[in-house]
Amino acid sequence: MAKQTFEDILIDQILSGGKRIPLEWQQEPRILVRLMRKRLKMTQKQLAKRAGVPQSNIANIESGHSEATLRTLQKLFAAMGCSLSLLPIPEIMPDTMRESKALQLAERELEYTFQTMALEEQLPDEKARRSMLKESQKELLNSRTLWDLDD
Repeated sequence: MAKQTFEDILIDQILSGGKRIPLEWQQEPRILVRLMRKRLKMTQKQLAKRAGVPQSNIANIESGHSEATLRTLQKLFAAMGCSLSLLPIPEIMPDTMRESKALQLAERELEYTFQTMALEEQLPDEKARRSMLKESQKELLNSRTLWDLDD
């Protein structure tokens, strides 16, 4: 495996942290705004004044009638004494996602070759086919065009 850069290590740590957050803590921003506001015993009108946004925006955000922009969320949470952190919670880790994509493409790429070889009775044994597949996957992993190729 290639040497990890500082950026690789940083994003892996961030993503690992996101994966450890319990599912019940993962809430939509509108719910977090309402929960925090109510915990502070603050009305929408009071929050609106502190954040410098119309009260109707807060009502629409909390009810789910509109999506808040990141900037609006920052203003609302700052007005409630919080900083806002954006933390991606990966469904699949980046290296695993890349490896899976490269394997899928390698299988598709070699499928035709293997079919042609089988017709000509030149199909390599299972061990050789696995080796060819791993080599193709490795080449794709090192390619900058991995995500340009069709699924």
